[in-house]
Amino acid sequence: MKFTLCLLTALLAIAVGFGTPAHAAFGTDIIGRTAVVSFAEMLSALPSPPVADNEAGGWFLTAPDGSTKFFWRRDAEGKRDFDTFIVFDAAPFEMAGLDPNALPSYMKYFTLDGVQKIVIGRKLSSEFPPYEGNVTPVTSFERIPLYDRQLIDYHSALDHYGVSLADGTVFEWAKDMTTNDKDLVFALNPAPFIKAGVDPLNVKGWVFAKVPGTDARGRKVENDKLLKAFDLLLNAFERR
Repeated sequence: MKFTLCLLTALLAIAVGFGTPAHAAFGTDIIGRTAVVSFAEMLSALPSPPVADNEAGGWFLTAPDGSTKFFWRRDAEGKRDFDTFIVFDAAPFEMAGLDPNALPSYMKYFTLDGVQKIVIGRKLSSEFPPYEGNVTPVTSFERIPLYDRQLIDYHSALDHYGVSLADGTVFEWAKDMTTNDKDLVFALNPAPFIKAGVDPLNVKGWVFAKVPGTDARGRKVENDKLLKAFDLLLNAFERR
């Protein structure tokens, strides 16, 4: 089965053709380089490829269930509130008790095409230099660890790489999808939602769980998270 999944990943990567990251630019930064490689592999296993949004000035990756998206900017041009963010349906949180007026200022609550949404994101610390070559989802993404390295982290307990957003919100993907059943993960800090009236055990489509990690001193800890996770290779295998 593992061989089949490895072969499937390779075939998907070839078929989609997202482009080859400039690995050499990362020098000795193994985490930054490997994060980009695994990100490209994850994109190739998605049911639908990322979509360019010219108005937003970047790329949208849509979760297999359609409820949640991850955005990363295409280039340094244009003005926007966030350079990278996740956006998700507010309805499950509202049904679990959310008072939108009690959300923190770094979250945006708005209506899009008649659907209430919540956005959590951040600005990048660096302006990227002009592009040279083709602009693809991967070449856009690889500029995050190149020019804003602190946004990319490695979560050893789950063998995930991730983009750190505001206040414990993380967009994560598996380092190796053939050995992981959580290939794509949207992870929220439940604390601000609880403060805004949400019962975290009753948010439909999200799982309230303890996630192992480490603190600033490297000590093992468990953090509360609201999770939406997907096994992309399993879904891709079932679609064949």
